[in-house]
Amino acid sequence: MAQYTIVTMFKERNVVDKVIAELQSAGIVLHDQRLLNRSDGNIETELASRNVDSDDIRRYSRGVEKGYPLLVGRVDEADLDRTVDILDNHGPVDMRDDADLTTSGTVSSDTTTTGTGMAAAAAGLRDVNTTGTAATGADRDVTARREPGREEVIPIVEEQIAVGKRAVERGGVRVRSYVVETPVEETVRLRDETVHVERRNVAPDRPASEADFQERTLEVTETDEEAVVAKKARVTEEVVVRKDVAEHEKKISDTVRRTEVEVENTRADVASDRVAGTERIDRSRTDT
Repeated sequence: MAQYTIVTMFKERNVVDKVIAELQSAGIVLHDQRLLNRSDGNIETELASRNVDSDDIRRYSRGVEKGYPLLVGRVDEADLDRTVDILDNHGPVDMRDDADLTTSGTVSSDTTTTGTGMAAAAAGLRDVNTTGTAATGADRDVTARREPGREEVIPIVEEQIAVGKRAVERGGVRVRSYVVETPVEETVRLRDETVHVERRNVAPDRPASEADFQERTLEVTETDEEAVVAKKARVTEEVVVRKDVAEHEKKISDTVRRTEVEVENTRADVASDRVAGTERIDRSRTDT
């Protein structure tokens, strides 16, 4: 989360204690908090390390020499507005006024701004990309101030779209073969043999011969038929699985972003026929 540097001067030490207590009561953490006074010999180094504007460093150094306590620290972006309101409510000293009569303070986050209110400066910090100081007032216009020879760069950015492809599984077809048993019935005629042995009477006057007195054995075998089942498998049809590939065109619609820059001419000695003195930079002409 972005953090903003707070540099605020008050006329009395007890006001600083009230400010710190009110910040704590509001749940606002003032990170890397320090209270600078005349006993500190490295005030300019301390403020420079916090990216305070060089002109403001000289002003605040003079205020500390006069005996004014200087509160410095950092607050999270989410707490910036509430912090500025609390500081404004306790009447910070504006060291830009030699009479030290108006109230103000400094808010910085890699930004140099000057305006007419700490609340206005805090609002302006979100829209500029430059380091510095803000003062009080009703006007919420925050103007960028640059030192001579110092450059600030605003990048002109444009997005480009790149369309690619990736494989996505959409489901498919699963083919499974399995065995099913179906009962069948067939009728077959079978033959059974049965041997019968019986005695029967002959004529009483039938004469016997010598051959009738020979020993003999007669064996007769019974033969039956039983059903025999044989199976023969044959292919009746085939299931063929194949995959066809087709291509089609699809129009992709999206948005791309780009930055444009408007330059407002606020110099009083230069007349402009543009609306509200605003020019729009044509990116097609920036390279010429």
